[in-house]
Amino acid sequence: MKDYYVRFPALPLTRSDVMARLAPVFQGEEVLPSDEDCEELALEARLQMHVWTGRTAQCRGVAEALARAEDWQGVAIHFRYAVGPLHCSMSLLLWNYHRRDLTTVALYEPTDLFDLQKEHPAAWARARRLFLSMGRALEASFCQLECDPDLGTPTLYEVSGVLERILTDGAVPYFLAARPEVLPEALDAVRAGPTCRVLREQDYVVIEDARMGTPGEEQDGGAGRPW
Repeated sequence: MKDYYVRFPALPLTRSDVMARLAPVFQGEEVLPSDEDCEELALEARLQMHVWTGRTAQCRGVAEALARAEDWQGVAIHFRYAVGPLHCSMSLLLWNYHRRDLTTVALYEPTDLFDLQKEHPAAWARARRLFLSMGRALEASFCQLECDPDLGTPTLYEVSGVLERILTDGAVPYFLAARPEVLPEALDAVRAGPTCRVLREQDYVVIEDARMGTPGEEQDGGAGRPW
């Protein structure tokens, strides 16, 4: 089983600030708090990434989860997300690397939810709307859907490299949204060819694998490169 994450850059917000901005987005998209305990994330200094520790804390709602995790380096808060008859789990990850007021945000999806999105146009349209709404609410310069990435804080340099590989190697991401005033090279992706959809979505350039939301297609991350 694979895990999928939408990662955003480090943002000049506290965890409470992040949740205040995302609350109306989640409410509008029916992303509802679950009854599961929150889980701890901790920095693995040698790898410079965060990991799930297995430690949990009981919580009733998001506010209590934030309070329980106040002394943790990171926290995963669990939500419920229904797509048609399928009831899926979804988790919001928040971690702080250098400062408490600089927070990295990631959204976790299990394989069953991703598989549904990749094969059903309506499910994919809803997913990409959620990702973009989160980006706008957080005023993030980019966000990217990835398979099993390291839980490190993504950087503009890293995303610039992804955009370069789209043109040089034909390696198309599942989904990448970038603000062109921050990453102007995103506009060059229109030359990437038929395996890549490139759309202008208000303040973002959206680049996605053309097979997302298409029934019966095998997905491997684009051009045989599962990144």
